[in-house]
Amino acid sequence: MWAFFVTHRQFTTIITIAVVLLGFVSTIQIPKESNPDIAIPIVVISTPFPGANAVDVESFVTKPIEDAVLGLADIDEVTSSSSLGMSSVVVSFTIGVDAKEKRDSVQEVVDAISYKLPTDANDPNIARVSFDDRPIKVYALGGPYPLEQLNEFAKDLQADLERIPGVSRAPIVGGADREVRVLVSPQRLDQFDLSLSQVTMAISRANSNIPVGTIETANQEYSVRFEGRLTDPTQLNALPITSRGGAIITVSDVATVIDGYTTRNSASQLSLDGQPAAPSVTLQIVKSDEGNILDIVSAADIVFARARENDLPRDVNIEVVDDDAQFIKDDLRNLGVSGLQTSFIVFLLILVFLGWRESILASLTIPVTFLITFACLQFLGYTLNFLTLFSLILSLGILVDGSIVMTEGLHAHMQSSITPKQAALKTVREFSAPLIAGTLTTVFAFVPMLLSSGLIGEFIKSIPVTVSIVLFASLFVALALIPTFGMQLLSDRMAPSKHFQGFRRWAVAFGYNRVQHFFARAQQQREQMVKYMQDWYVASLSRFMNQPKRRKRLTRLLVVGFIISIALPVTGILQVDMFPATDLDRLYVDVTFPIGTPLEITMESMDRIESVLSEDDRITSYLMSSGAGSPLRGGSGGHVGSMVLNLVDRSKRPDSRDLVQELEGNLKPLIPLATVTVSQLSNGPDSALPIEILLKGPELETLEELARTFESELKTIPGARNVSTSIQETAGEFVFELDRAAIAQYGLSAFDVASELRTAAFGSKATTIATVTDDLDVVVKYRFNGNDDQGTKNRITIDQLASITIQTPGGDIPLSRFLSTHLTQSRASISHTDGDRVVRVTSSTAKDVTATSIFNEIRARMEHIEIPDGYTVTLGGQDESTQQSFADLYKAMIIGIFLIGALLVLQFNSYRQPLFILSSIPLSLIGVLPGLSLIGQPLSFPGMIGIVALAGIVVNNGIILVDRINENQYNHLQKSDAIREAAGARLRPILLTTITTIAGLLPLALTQPSWAPLGFAIIFGLLFATVLTLYVVPLLYQRFGETLSNQA
Repeated sequence: MWAFFVTHRQFTTIITIAVVLLGFVSTIQIPKESNPDIAIPIVVISTPFPGANAVDVESFVTKPIEDAVLGLADIDEVTSSSSLGMSSVVVSFTIGVDAKEKRDSVQEVVDAISYKLPTDANDPNIARVSFDDRPIKVYALGGPYPLEQLNEFAKDLQADLERIPGVSRAPIVGGADREVRVLVSPQRLDQFDLSLSQVTMAISRANSNIPVGTIETANQEYSVRFEGRLTDPTQLNALPITSRGGAIITVSDVATVIDGYTTRNSASQLSLDGQPAAPSVTLQIVKSDEGNILDIVSAADIVFARARENDLPRDVNIEVVDDDAQFIKDDLRNLGVSGLQTSFIVFLLILVFLGWRESILASLTIPVTFLITFACLQFLGYTLNFLTLFSLILSLGILVDGSIVMTEGLHAHMQSSITPKQAALKTVREFSAPLIAGTLTTVFAFVPMLLSSGLIGEFIKSIPVTVSIVLFASLFVALALIPTFGMQLLSDRMAPSKHFQGFRRWAVAFGYNRVQHFFARAQQQREQMVKYMQDWYVASLSRFMNQPKRRKRLTRLLVVGFIISIALPVTGILQVDMFPATDLDRLYVDVTFPIGTPLEITMESMDRIESVLSEDDRITSYLMSSGAGSPLRGGSGGHVGSMVLNLVDRSKRPDSRDLVQELEGNLKPLIPLATVTVSQLSNGPDSALPIEILLKGPELETLEELARTFESELKTIPGARNVSTSIQETAGEFVFELDRAAIAQYGLSAFDVASELRTAAFGSKATTIATVTDDLDVVVKYRFNGNDDQGTKNRITIDQLASITIQTPGGDIPLSRFLSTHLTQSRASISHTDGDRVVRVTSSTAKDVTATSIFNEIRARMEHIEIPDGYTVTLGGQDESTQQSFADLYKAMIIGIFLIGALLVLQFNSYRQPLFILSSIPLSLIGVLPGLSLIGQPLSFPGMIGIVALAGIVVNNGIILVDRINENQYNHLQKSDAIREAAGARLRPILLTTITTIAGLLPLALTQPSWAPLGFAIIFGLLFATVLTLYVVPLLYQRFGETLSNQA
């Protein structure tokens, strides 16, 4: 098959050009995004229950919905949160099911029980979770302007951003929407014997625009429309409410109409380059499923640049707060730089060992292979995200192996007296079987990763797919393109063409002969160096083969080394950390007060934090928010605040992990009554905190007591940071108790009284005025606070609420006549897991402290904590995901080794020879585990991927070595002589592939902390495995291998 490409060189050339062009087109067109496109089968049911406390929400809304959805098929977990006025139920289905179909199933069962929900509750909103349903880039607009003006600037930009192809929406956060408030005086209402509901009804009925129908007159049909719509807020003042004694009572007689803005629930400020912080709003860009993140962000940057140039005032600052596209750009740059580095390293190494023509030939493998890979990925519907880029970077050191082996073989055969075409065909025949087997072994090491379960399994699915495509593409390049173009490129050395001879005569005058002489001499010295290395190695191997004591000593060393290596992670000497944190350029500060804390108090506290951080020259800019959590932790309400800190270049500051602990220690004393956390993004898909203890049981009081016990224990464990529980402190709640007999006497219902209270406290929407530019809500509410001219404050005393009058057939009666009031404790929220009440204790970890070490200490302390009957304790967080993910990888590795073994049995028709080769896999851990311990790297998920990759890589050298031994025996060499000859002949390709793989990964491991565990795992493992291949495999073959010399 592969000889076809050599014998049809013109056809191969056309195919190569076509593939390269297609690859370039695919590189441009393939969708790019930050995360893999995963259909997450998670459905969220949100049900507002205005005014209800957490216990009522749990009983009347959350529990009925939970009971309904728990009966659905394929349920993985159901969690819920019941808080003030809101029920949220999250239904997680098993990975692999149709997410849209499950969303429809949830809709059906919720609709079926909707009659059980309170009439005051809103209709449940059912939505499916998507990785794409989050901002890919966040811009902040700040400057010396009122928040309302900044909001108008943002709206102008919002319209342009939402017109960009691939943008789902561009929400504005922190701004204030225009709103019309009708502030009604209770005294004026009493004076005119009116109620608040009458004012609301009058406004609502006055704003209508209803088609009347059609009439026929003068032989023509005309449409008739009633024009009663309000078009301007000022029209509200003259609206009539009722008449008294022939006089019309208008809205302006009892209320003040204010054309203003909504009540501010949050506030943001932006600071650039050490300048004082100014008010700001943020614009978020959310892409659609098919959107290309790089194209969208590029178009968005153009929109902002155009606005800065033409529309926005010069003193409006624009700062990027968050940018997912930057991660993709960095990864693409890393891939490009790493590809160039590896190509250059391959060029230099083959230049030293083989020659300049061979180095050019082999170094072209990387770009051609990547172009083929991009075309295949686009054809299969994959996107270019950080995991596919991870896979490409992982493949850098592997994909050149086949081309190096083929180039070395072609080089060797070119030295004999055969034609270039014969040399190419002989190289293909000699190496096609071992290279195909070697490629399949590496593919078999990765393919079982497709069996990984859960979200992690779905998340990493693109790794084995991408690596397999790269390896098959590199195999095509090695067996089809290298010999085809190599026989032409290397043939000049043997028989220069007439054109080349003419060129050489012309070039003699420019010193060509001297250059040619230099290269000829270098080639001669190179061959002498290789010959010396081969002779030394064969002599060293012979000493082991001839001296049993040396072999026994080597065996003991390997056994002891293997036992010690395996013990390193078990004893904790080698730390285990799923996704270790790395040095990043952005930090997040979150401040949380007890629920009920006014926004003004939070703003004052954030100002104190800002006064410290604004003086820190390691911070280039920051966005400070009050009333909203950071993008990392989320949350909203007057009791939370956050800051996004952009740091200076890494060369001018400490490691961000050190800054996290330093800043947290400095900021916590500033606000002792609040919880202050400083954090950075995780390197993995799991958003769970490193430490999570899940307590489950029936009684909230007992759960809270257990939670505080675990919290106190966790705080005493070194390395545990930001220990907290899901128990949220509140200021309590006022409870109005109704005298039902009293309201019956006045002809009222409980609904009448509750509605009057709600309108008094929060106001009610009367209508919407459609203007040319906006739709304005008209909100009617009491005016209690005389100092609040805009009606934006909601400071009402309980006595003021009770003093409100309500219209009855017997006249206006104060609500205090029907109500009694008392203050009680309340819970901010109640959480469930699979229908049971739960409380969580969580913690992050200090730098260089892993979650596993803390969990080990927790397990030891749990022996002294009494757990009541009916209550359970589950250790979760990253520990749970770590155990599952490592278990899946172990399973994948075992299956991969089995598949590799089966392939080797098929190739060599032997049970023993595959065992010789496979011995390199477990023994390579002697290099991996101590190596990671030595440089202080944990055994992480990327490191485990490196170990899985090793299983396929380390056997390749053994395959070509054993294949040569067998060939020598078939050529009637004695077994010992066959081993020595094969060892010497295969030394150069084995060293070349090992050195290029290590050299290709070493710059990446040293300069990119995210890839360091992966790179070093392969480097250390391959170094040791190469020694095993060069010594252990030949020795095993000598001791246990078959004698094949009598087989023809």
